[in-house]
Amino acid sequence: MRRLFPFILLALPSLPLASGCFGSVRADFDLSGSEGTSVFEAEKNFAATTIDDRYRIFNNAWNAKASAGPYRQKIFVKQSNGKPIFGWVWKWWGGGTDVASYPEIQVGNSPWAGEVAPNSGFPFRVGTKKLVADFDVSMRASGSYDLAFEFWTVSSPTVSKAGITHEVMIWLAENRLGPAGSLVATATIAGNQFHIYFANNHGDASGGSSNTWTIISLLAAKPILHGPLDVGAIIDYLLQKRLLDGNVYVACLELGNEVASGSGKTEVRNYAVRVE
Repeated sequence: MRRLFPFILLALPSLPLASGCFGSVRADFDLSGSEGTSVFEAEKNFAATTIDDRYRIFNNAWNAKASAGPYRQKIFVKQSNGKPIFGWVWKWWGGGTDVASYPEIQVGNSPWAGEVAPNSGFPFRVGTKKLVADFDVSMRASGSYDLAFEFWTVSSPTVSKAGITHEVMIWLAENRLGPAGSLVATATIAGNQFHIYFANNHGDASGGSSNTWTIISLLAAKPILHGPLDVGAIIDYLLQKRLLDGNVYVACLELGNEVASGSGKTEVRNYAVRVE
């Protein structure tokens, strides 16, 4: 659903990457409730930095005009016992129903923002490699939001916006948001049950691009706040059911919160994406 605008890359020392709960939350912009020593913070729209020369964290308010009111959103990296803890804090006052932002962490080669780092294992043809994400997420939020992985597929190994074919979202948790498209299946994949939605001719709600693509959304029946998550098994299922074209390439993998309204804070530990 979201697009990435030109980002503002800020320097961060290279760091190795190192419970989840829900509920109403005060927007902790001073990060007083976070463990560790601050290494990086940015509240400017589309600010970004890299972690461990592999991952990129974005303050991605890609569709801010969807909000009827003011907002604040911050990304951060802290260090505790030699390992980073990263995440984001948000408060959107507008009470809108459309997704306005997607603060996120990314690996690979984004069709919208370009390559994070070389030798990431992306892009790769669907069905040819294993893709596993490990993570521990702590999240407290209220309003309309989700927590979701996402990957984009493209028509060739040369990644570009024009080559986008599919957007696949894996909703790990949600509150008062609904997926695009129609329910086409319910399936258990690698131990997790998902409700699967499908729509053609999906596009950029911000108006920043005329591209359209197929969107597939997998909604977890129960919140998934800890990995590992076998994304490769999800790809294999979509191929088996012919929901995903076997000739396309996975460009990247992202994890973030889609936000329409409300406030929240997400912290991520022990984050690792393996392409094998």
